[in-house]
Amino acid sequence: MRLRPREYWAVGVVAALSVNAPAALPAQAVSTYRVTTTAPAGFDRALAQRASLEHLTKLIALNTQNPPGNEMLTARYFDAIFAQIPGVERHVLDAGNGRANFIARLRAVNPTKRPVLIMGHMDVVGADTTKWNTPAFTATLRDEEGVSYLYGRGAIDDKGMLATATAAMEQLATQRASLDRDIIFLATAAEEGGDEVGIDRVIEKHFDLIKDAEFALNEGGRVRVADGRVMSVNIQTTEKISYNVV
Repeated sequence: MRLRPREYWAVGVVAALSVNAPAALPAQAVSTYRVTTTAPAGFDRALAQRASLEHLTKLIALNTQNPPGNEMLTARYFDAIFAQIPGVERHVLDAGNGRANFIARLRAVNPTKRPVLIMGHMDVVGADTTKWNTPAFTATLRDEEGVSYLYGRGAIDDKGMLATATAAMEQLATQRASLDRDIIFLATAAEEGGDEVGIDRVIEKHFDLIKDAEFALNEGGRVRVADGRVMSVNIQTTEKISYNVV
């Protein structure tokens, strides 16, 4: 699929914000990680970086270890954030026992194309806090060889992506009149295993909310940055397939 500039706005913003580092989001970094190329038209990179850091800090503080998940904590956070954004429809999808999925849809004023779906999961794997050098559920900046990294359970998997996608949606909302498609934000439960109350439940019970999406973007892949330039945006199309060794 070839995307035109206006079409990849949401794709590019999320990708550009999600530059990988060992703990997911470099807050302050040397030129190796700092993007200095011109931002896309209408995109305030500095604002997005601040917003991403703020959202990620708050998301890490929400203990959504799976089991038991408790994704409702994060779903309510997203509901409160997106309630402040004009043109966004919100759905907290209660799955019982503190589990939940969340969907927000940013409506383009005059859409001519089908929506893009941006996905991420709210649960995280368990944290043995006795083996952590920093508090697992407090976003902590650590300086390592001149680069500051943010540590916390779920920083990469997958609250970093959720934070940057939220920051992107906040800016995209200011350009609804020029968007040619809706943007659907989907935060799921139970990606790390257990009861099928995540994407399986969304498809089974709430598919009408996402069924018109043309394509979906989920976690995976990475952005390569060198000398302040985005050198490549790598897209992962599958994972966890069988590999036979003879």
